[in-house]
Amino acid sequence: MEPIANLAKYKSEELTQREQTIKLVGFDPMVEKGFTQIPNVILTNKDLSIGAKLTYSMLLKYCWYDNKCFPGQETLAENLGASERSVRTWLKELSVRLHIKWHRFRPALRESLLIYC
Repeated sequence: MEPIANLAKYKSEELTQREQTIKLVGFDPMVEKGFTQIPNVILTNKDLSIGAKLTYSMLLKYCWYDNKCFPGQETLAENLGASERSVRTWLKELSVRLHIKWHRFRPALRESLLIYC
């Protein structure tokens, strides 16, 4: 079992060293912390407000890896630089126009969260 652990440690060190030696030519620092792809059907939808489009984009950002997300309205508001009331308005708009649904969830001793699906 020890040889496997040693191999894993060696490979981990090798990857760390390799990461430090990789230089990206023409790297755009704007995408250093990631980016979100937004479907054109959302961007060009004239029935959606800009706030609803940005809210949808933020939901995509949260859901990118798991196809599900659990942001609260407070978190969405903070990330969007908007009020919670505006976020509720935009979520309602997305619900009506795109049929996005969410469920209120109150885990014990925690704030309420919203699950978007």
